[in-house]
Amino acid sequence: CSGVTIDFYPLKDIKVPGLRRANIGAGATLGEVSWKLVKDHNRVIPVGTCTSVGISGFTTAGGLGTLAGAMGMGCDNVRRYVVVLANGTIASVSPTNQYADLFHGLCGSGT
Repeated sequence: CSGVTIDFYPLKDIKVPGLRRANIGAGATLGEVSWKLVKDHNRVIPVGTCTSVGISGFTTAGGLGTLAGAMGMGCDNVRRYVVVLANGTIASVSPTNQYADLFHGLCGSGT
């Protein structure tokens, strides 16, 4: 059996370019994201209760968290993903562009 392991750990950038928007690197954990958003920007996102879970796994698995009742699931709050496609192309994936099916697949297939 062969495969590829990709370590997202170094991709931890968390930037807040505007109101109701954050750009979060795939390697950031829920704890890092929560701490940075609350401490530096007085904002919250609907994260889970396990702070060591990565944001990319959390959102692509649906993202059921403690604030889901008030803010929706984690994947409901994703506006776009930036991904590398199988052919090596970097793509901005959103629900309104040519990659809409991929976006919905990344959000747990039912969003």
